[in-house]
Amino acid sequence: MGRPPKDPTHVRSLRVHVRFSAAEAELLRELAAQLRLPLRTYVRKAALGARLPVPVPTVNLALARDLARVGGNLNQYLHAVHAGKASDPPAIDLLQLQSLLAQVRRQLRGEAP
Repeated sequence: MGRPPKDPTHVRSLRVHVRFSAAEAELLRELAAQLRLPLRTYVRKAALGARLPVPVPTVNLALARDLARVGGNLNQYLHAVHAGKASDPPAIDLLQLQSLLAQVRRQLRGEAP
């Protein structure tokens, strides 16, 4: 079974051709790259006045990846505790720690807390 057709009012079939100078085009590419968006998506959102995401510093992305690995390990351990496979669970509340870790990751990505 195939994908259902899009609502005709949401199909992007019209193209608009715009000319930019080399400097303008480079600036647009840089701005799109900072937000990790394809150029066409950035230009469309900016032109339509859509709210653009806040750029996330590269150092935060690396830290967020590291935290994700720690969070994965924490999640596996928590699952083992709930399944009764882990002995002597730590004294801290693992659910609270997992929640705090998720909150830190969202903040590092520039998302709402």
